Amino acid sequence: MTTITPSSDFTSQPPDWSSISLDAAPTVILGNRRWNKQLEAKRLAVHKDAYGALCEAPSKTLELLVRMSPVAYSPAVHPEFGEEYLWITPGPTLSENDDAPGAGLVQIATDPSNLQILDSSEFAELSYSFYGVSFETAAGVITFIRKTNPRQSITRGSRFFKFNDVLKRVDQPDLVLDSDFDAVVMNGCVAALRSNATAVLMSDVGFSTQHVDHHVQELMDLASATIPLSPASAAAVQQVAKKKVSIARRLPYVIDRIREFSVTSGQFDELLQRHEVDPADFHGSGKDVIDLTFGNVEVFLDIVEGRYYEQDISGMKARADRFRPRNR
Repeated sequence: MTTITPSSDFTSQPPDWSSISLDAAPTVILGNRRWNKQLEAKRLAVHKDAYGALCEAPSKTLELLVRMSPVAYSPAVHPEFGEEYLWITPGPTLSENDDAPGAGLVQIATDPSNLQILDSSEFAELSYSFYGVSFETAAGVITFIRKTNPRQSITRGSRFFKFNDVLKRVDQPDLVLDSDFDAVVMNGCVAALRSNATAVLMSDVGFSTQHVDHHVQELMDLASATIPLSPASAAAVQQVAKKKVSIARRLPYVIDRIREFSVTSGQFDELLQRHEVDPADFHGSGKDVIDLTFGNVEVFLDIVEGRYYEQDISGMKARADRFRPRNR
């Protein structure tokens, strides 16, 4: 098993993006996801004539990060596009073995020098789902990731032209790199600028269904002292979490919430009634115990996380899909 532990300077707060200098020779990474969902990647040899052009988009991304505000990752947080980015610090959950995707993308981006060099014969035959541009810096390796195929705009039979008063034909390019990136990986941590990239990254940094069994056991261990869940509830939570990745991602945060309080079955019933949910749905084996089933697990998680509320003006009962703790 390989484990990446982020530098202590990067664990809680992002680096000073303005201090990062991209002076070193860039490394270009091309990768895809195999049939078994494992990520694989190789690197390209880069001629020095391309260094300047390869630095342009990463430099622009660093400027964006300086202006944007970091938001700590949780399944409930949706950053404002262009104003905020998700800061993901996976820590010891970043692992990779033969049975789990683990830290695939982050592992690749953290140490691209270990990747095999892609030769020209392979280059034309393979398909790609992402690419990256990586630099050695004084603070560590930084890799800019784009979740797109850099060859998708180069279709067979296309012709390419340049116009400078007169239209001239130019050679077909082998790669077309965008001017934007979806995420930046540094010292095992991730700054995700786009939600679609975040969804991909989450499957690689330890928030996927591979950890469900552990989280369910932790939930049941805590429940024995804080909330009276029936023994059969474990199977229900496990079934729902393995069916829905969104639920699997929420489990660690629900566990943190349960650590903060203790509630009896009667008190939980009062919470349900306050939000017009029938408590009978949670008492298949008696009033003193809470029974979770495939049909009510999500309601239970919503109540524990505080997602149910009443709108102040209209009085409408609502559920918060997009929320974060208030600062004031």
